[in-house]
Amino acid sequence: MFRTTCKSCGMPILWVKTRSGKAMPCDIKPIRFRIDDSAQVLERFVTKNGDILFGARDSTGNLEGYISHFATCPQADTWRKR
Repeated sequence: MFRTTCKSCGMPILWVKTRSGKAMPCDIKPIRFRIDDSAQVLERFVTKNGDILFGARDSTGNLEGYISHFATCPQADTWRKR
């Protein structure tokens, strides 16, 4: 993992290497979450070791991960590969 700044919005980002070997830009703040298929809102989280998991935010959750910066950057469409 390494830290840089988003070239579009200027926010700090963390690059996390996924299990598939690709680097994913993520928001810098880790978020606690839990795996819960019954939750109304599921998000994709990337763990420090590169696992991509779907879960619900939960401040008491037993897992910690990062949200893809593509989900929060106001300029994300500029950088998406088509």
